[in-house]
Amino acid sequence: MNNHSYQKSGKFDLIYCDGFAEIIVYPPEGGGLPVYPEEISNRMKILGIPSVRLQKIVEIIKEAKSLPVQLIEWPDGILLSSKITISISDDSMIAEARITSPKPGGGEVTLRDVYNELENQNITLGIDEKIINRVLSERYYNRSFIIAQGREAVEGIEAFIEYFFETERLKPFLEMKYGRINLKELNFIQNCHKGDKLAELKPAEPAVDGFDIFGTCFPAESNGEPSTLTCGQNCHIENEKIISDIKGNVILVDGVVEVEEIVSVNNVDYETGNINFDGSVDISGTIADGFSVKATGDIQVGKCIGRAEVISERNVILKAGINGDREGSINCSGNLATKYIESSTISCGGDILAEEAVMNSQIDVVGSLFLSGRRAELIGGLSIVGGIVHCKKIGNLYDAKTNIILGIHPTKIESFFNMQRTLEEKKTRLDKLDEQIYQMKALHPKDKEGAKKIFTAMKRAEEEISRTGSEITALVHNLQNMRAELVPFEKSYILAEDRIFRGVKLSFGLQDHPVPDKGISSSVVYRKGKNILEVGYNRANPEIPEELR
Repeated sequence: MNNHSYQKSGKFDLIYCDGFAEIIVYPPEGGGLPVYPEEISNRMKILGIPSVRLQKIVEIIKEAKSLPVQLIEWPDGILLSSKITISISDDSMIAEARITSPKPGGGEVTLRDVYNELENQNITLGIDEKIINRVLSERYYNRSFIIAQGREAVEGIEAFIEYFFETERLKPFLEMKYGRINLKELNFIQNCHKGDKLAELKPAEPAVDGFDIFGTCFPAESNGEPSTLTCGQNCHIENEKIISDIKGNVILVDGVVEVEEIVSVNNVDYETGNINFDGSVDISGTIADGFSVKATGDIQVGKCIGRAEVISERNVILKAGINGDREGSINCSGNLATKYIESSTISCGGDILAEEAVMNSQIDVVGSLFLSGRRAELIGGLSIVGGIVHCKKIGNLYDAKTNIILGIHPTKIESFFNMQRTLEEKKTRLDKLDEQIYQMKALHPKDKEGAKKIFTAMKRAEEEISRTGSEITALVHNLQNMRAELVPFEKSYILAEDRIFRGVKLSFGLQDHPVPDKGISSSVVYRKGKNILEVGYNRANPEIPEELR
């Protein structure tokens, strides 16, 4: 065992503090040696501290309380001390600080020094007290740290409604980016049962104002109008939820959740008669020739239909297709999804989604016509499309007469053509009247009665000529005005992944684009300004021109 008694010599520190040199003398322990005045004097000379009386140093050593004692003014000591510098971002949202390490004898940055510098920089908000205390206690020198940070304004989220049914009936198709249509995923009829939760109001999240480090406030705004639950027939609101009262088809109409009754039948034929229903109709079989189905809701048919009439104020889905034999027709205000359309008349207020082919039909579609199956052919007939035609082939090798008018609302272009036909009929009638007057002038009746009849007939003809001439002038004027309005939608285009055959007539509004004898291969055809362009299309990298996106 070591029998020497414990010994620890005294020591001292000379440091700068608030313009003065301070000394801390630590007394010896056990049999340790004390601090000598000469040691302190020599250290003061090295640090450049002004000299003091030796007796004062002796007295401080004698006291030796391990506490700082103010020794003498030392303004130059600040040059040896730690310094804090603060830099501010251009947007006044972040302040970064950096503390240098002190040189021997220099003082350390204190909490008061930090806040004095923050005050000098006018930084008042977003100050991170925790990081300041940590940096000072851990002597985090010569490294930058964020000392204050503003906060961006966060817009509030109003209460919103979560729906537990598909509010966009075409969403499964749209998510496929016009890929192959899966009619099994396009059930417009969405069945619910009594007691099902259809929608729920989620609570709002309040807005949070922002600020910068100088205290400038950025008020946050609420996002949009607050939502409220609204329900219609056959459902009710309970604890901020909409609950179904019956088994039926759930729909969302102008923000109102409703459950409508459904007519479900196997077939529409002599057993059922024609159907005219205020709601949706689900037909698992077919519609017999000569019968009609009219509904204010959706109509869904499981098998092929022929010479039938289908009218819906919303959507129609044909899980098979229609071959109307020039007598079948579909008129829907919403979308039409089908496998094929042949020899039929179609009027559609939304988009037509055909899986295989559209053949020899009159197609009026306000939206777009998409064919995306294995064949994806548009052959024969007249198609007036307000938006886009996307298919593989248009026309065929046998020069089937196929007309497409693109970019114009069907009713507008048809009104224009009807007015043109009326104008031609008026002109033809005018020519006939002129011929009648010419013939009557060549007649020479022998009696007064005959002459009177001819005179009366000529007068009537001349009055009709005058009236018809005025009508022709008005029609010409109206046609000029309509022609000026028939400007194709600038985002309209035809995308033929495979080929457009000769014999096809393409028109963007009233501007025709002849298809050459060799046809057009794998192209996007669109109108830019007054020019119609053809741009090659690569199925391996299916991109369309930038201006059409």
